[in-house]
Amino acid sequence: KWEKRVLIASLRNSDSHLLAELNKFRRINQCELNDRNIQIIIYNNYSNTEFSTPKFINKKQGLWLVGYDGTVKGYSDDQKLLTDLFLIIDQMPIRKTEIEKSKSSCE
Repeated sequence: KWEKRVLIASLRNSDSHLLAELNKFRRINQCELNDRNIQIIIYNNYSNTEFSTPKFINKKQGLWLVGYDGTVKGYSDDQKLLTDLFLIIDQMPIRKTEIEKSKSSCE
């Protein structure tokens, strides 16, 4: 079991649009990201100096949501995953338990 949910962004250097959308999403939704225990990890040109590259990236660009169990829960090759991110997470059994146990600080 992982300690955080992870939103992985795999970008090419030339993809400033997806990075800009991700940064805007993070800025607007920081409380909700914290509330759902999400860490964002960016792989630039399919690599990151702090983390090994997951096999599912395989030189693909996009966004992946990885759950506590280490499996991919969502993917899009553009920013579309950001639209459904909280909905996907809030339907997960562990998240439902988290919601029951503590009130969100983002309301």
